[in-house]
Amino acid sequence: MKHYILTLLCALLCLSCSDKDETTIPPAPPAPPTPPAQCERTVLIYCVAQNDLGISTWRSDSTEIARGAQYMSEDDCLLVYVDKAQLPRIYLFTSQIKGQLVYQYPDDYYSTNPEQLGSVIEYMIQHYPANEYGLVCWSHS
Repeated sequence: MKHYILTLLCALLCLSCSDKDETTIPPAPPAPPTPPAQCERTVLIYCVAQNDLGISTWRSDSTEIARGAQYMSEDDCLLVYVDKAQLPRIYLFTSQIKGQLVYQYPDDYYSTNPEQLGSVIEYMIQHYPANEYGLVCWSHS
């Protein structure tokens, strides 16, 4: 009987084990909200302020962006990359979408690194293709 119980316990342990280290696999980006099939213009605001200073200022700025988005053309997209005290993330604004989170990075990054800026631009081009692009660099320094 002891051998039967020991064998059963070993089998249960083997079934619950995995050879994958799930902590090293980044989560898949969420499916972006449906923007126009082809934007006329996509603008990226690259906001880098790696601290929580001026958090109330950012809230009022983002509220102002959301209010102003209603005046955008239906064919335009605005992406806002934010790297403050929390993990970096990207929000989408259109005339119909008011600041919807479209991607949050699984880890913190040095947003001042040109490669990070390049990867955000690649994300923009891949998910929000347009006839024209714009870039706004926004930082407290």
